[in-house]
Amino acid sequence: MGNTLCGKTISRSFKNIEITPPVVPDNYPENKPIYTFADTKGLVIFKSSKVQKEAWDFVKWVFSNPENDKLWLEMTKMPPARSDLLTNNLFKEFFDKNPLAAQYAKYVGYAVPPALISKTVDVQDEMTVSLIEPLMYGKADAETAVKNSVKKINRIIW
Repeated sequence: MGNTLCGKTISRSFKNIEITPPVVPDNYPENKPIYTFADTKGLVIFKSSKVQKEAWDFVKWVFSNPENDKLWLEMTKMPPARSDLLTNNLFKEFFDKNPLAAQYAKYVGYAVPPALISKTVDVQDEMTVSLIEPLMYGKADAETAVKNSVKKINRIIW
């Protein structure tokens, strides 16, 4: 059974590369979107900055003009966090020339960023060590790995 998104088959091959959402349980509703993790990037204006107003004006300018999203996409090949990437004519030429990127862009609207806390990096590191690695290397079953990881992450958070 192939992965589906809103009732449509979504896997597509490009010379041995396949872009698909994560695997979901067999009983996951086929007409529901599959959400996945978004890797967020931070933007900081330091309190000690002598150009806070200018920096904030620049940030507002960058995010207020869709042409900047287009330029970002063309220069970095990384899609901006927008759900209209494949329907907005501003990006059409780019995705017509980059079909693999277009397959990736289908999922941007379904990517959910982590809840940011002051210890996000510590939590993600712990998840790697106590959850992902034990599962990946067969050193723990899923239930044991999840329980162990939750216990260790709760110690970090609380």
